[in-house]
Amino acid sequence: MTRCRWNWRPGRRTQLGPDTTSALFILDALAPMSDGALAAAADDFAGNLQRIAPDVRVATRVLTTPRSLSTPGAHP
Repeated sequence: MTRCRWNWRPGRRTQLGPDTTSALFILDALAPMSDGALAAAADDFAGNLQRIAPDVRVATRVLTTPRSLSTPGAHP
């Protein structure tokens, strides 16, 4: 799930390959996808990575938006 907006997938600088030792994947969601559905997708993605590369180490961080900014019609 490499975001084309930040990474040009065919570009050499951002390619993932057999010699890749670290990578960052940013997963985000907009309504109607819930935070729980996004977490499930992230878990599924991590599980698939671990199946194809058993030595992979996965770390996650969840960033949230303050409620006043995420509520439609709310103004800070």
